[in-house]
Amino acid sequence: MIEQEFDRIFNEVFEDLLINRWRARRSVRKDGDAIVAEDDDSYRVTIAAPQADPDELEVEVGEWRLVLRIPAAQGLKESTLDFSHAIDTEGVTARFEAGILEVTVPKARGRKIEVR
Repeated sequence: MIEQEFDRIFNEVFEDLLINRWRARRSVRKDGDAIVAEDDDSYRVTIAAPQADPDELEVEVGEWRLVLRIPAAQGLKESTLDFSHAIDTEGVTARFEAGILEVTVPKARGRKIEVR
């Protein structure tokens, strides 16, 4: 019994310290019509817009939010995505190919402060 408990705890610690810390963390969620993949450094938002004209797509970004406006047959379709990490607004990129809009949203990084 004690040996099994020791083995279980040892395996959990080994997994956490030596495996999980080196593996990129990634989660994927569905947010309305968008699929949002998150890793340690960025979010990647993918949304289908098969009939859209790339010149009419609008991507707006704020410190914590991404707004996508896509023309559709029934009018302008707007998707608003809120993030749990601040966004590096200058680093956001968007690409439209084969009816799929993909927006890469880097997470903002803090800056190191020199202590005097």
